[in-house]
Amino acid sequence: MVKTVTFTPGELIGYQPISFQRRFHEARRAQTYTTFVAHRRFGKTEACLAELVTGCLTCPLPAPNFKYIAPTLKQAKEIAWAPLMKMIARMRKNGVRGIDVSRTDGRVSFQCAVSAPAVLQFSGLEEPDFLRGGYDDGMIVDEAASMKAGIWGEVLVPRLADRNGWAVITGTVKGMDQLYDFYSYGNPESDKYNPHWGSIYIPISETRGALPWLSEENLEKMAAGMGGTDSIAWRQEMELDWLANDGNLLIPLAAVREAMKRVLPEEEYRNSASVLGVDTSSHGVDKTAMVRRQGRVVFPKKMFGDVDSLYLANQIVLEHRDRRLDAVFVDCTGGYGLGVVDNLRNMVGDEISVYEINFSSKANDSEHYANKRAEIWSLMAKWVSTGVLPNDEQLCKDLTNVRFEIERGRLKLEDKKFVRARLGRSPDTADALALTFSYPVASGAEGAYAGSGRALFANDSFTI
Repeated sequence: MVKTVTFTPGELIGYQPISFQRRFHEARRAQTYTTFVAHRRFGKTEACLAELVTGCLTCPLPAPNFKYIAPTLKQAKEIAWAPLMKMIARMRKNGVRGIDVSRTDGRVSFQCAVSAPAVLQFSGLEEPDFLRGGYDDGMIVDEAASMKAGIWGEVLVPRLADRNGWAVITGTVKGMDQLYDFYSYGNPESDKYNPHWGSIYIPISETRGALPWLSEENLEKMAAGMGGTDSIAWRQEMELDWLANDGNLLIPLAAVREAMKRVLPEEEYRNSASVLGVDTSSHGVDKTAMVRRQGRVVFPKKMFGDVDSLYLANQIVLEHRDRRLDAVFVDCTGGYGLGVVDNLRNMVGDEISVYEINFSSKANDSEHYANKRAEIWSLMAKWVSTGVLPNDEQLCKDLTNVRFEIERGRLKLEDKKFVRARLGRSPDTADALALTFSYPVASGAEGAYAGSGRALFANDSFTI
């Protein structure tokens, strides 16, 4: 007589999640997409692999397909192949047969699954077009901050659509980058929150003393190796501080958060100049951003994709008709904004003062600023300490992702290519807001300049 022994998937692979890991598994099953951020040595990889193997074994759909994805196939194998092989060794020890493994192909086939064959495939994103088409019932996307912009929405999400698949996004905290965006989607306190997303965030301060495999002695050794618990490495890797490496950020996160909470009665800014900053873009992932500021208050942004200069000029006119504008500052650095300026001037004549701004041009105060971009960003940074900002995560990220240095006594911002690398795009909304500080502007409601909205230039004095 053959004795039948029943195992749960966790028992088969020798995985016994502790309470913190169970929080992740519960969250994963609660919605389609889950962002999983946890400190080093938490057991994140094992928990993610447990989800994939369980999916392979139990998925009722024909020919189940699951993926472990990293920026490169080599990286995926380095991170998760060895832990997966330990799980498979435990399964075989428990009597499971019909598991075919190919390290070369990064592929494991489970002939023992409910709907065999079920495949767990390791993949890299070096050639994302190879992943177009096909389907997945579930996937882990590791080191998501390194994923090129567009791959998630254009390549990976469609693979999940046909069979109502799920995805877990995970990675290492390195700043307010793409991983932070994913985290924001599942954070109910974020303006990007979406009910189809969930986010798990577990720093070492929450688990200390509760992980059987991570003793206090081990933690002390890790801290010593990282330079102490106050070091950037510890704050970033263990405390999951999104802005641990912010020593030379021009605008700190705390100042932006305070500005987003601040409230100002309308009577305190009603008579202030109303100015519009327009950061133009003609194509690609970057968008044209329009931001209006009236004194100490900034209003919600407006964003536009691939539209022509005449359309943008019309949108500015509509903005003026809705709420009087005293001046409009248009980014003409790449030349695209020149068409917007020409069209706008033809439409409004002298009704609004329209100015073309080149970020790389000479600053008004060239003794203290390397160029116009550094000058207006510095003015904006000072303004934030008393200003009022809308609750906007994109604006928050854009404002707090620009670093600076002092070169020969002048403030200089880092090249925008480095900001793009962190954000996956240009800081369009912050650039649009910075443009509103290009020159002081008198309000049309203030007698001496009534009706003109005339901008005051370098040698004049006016309160902004």
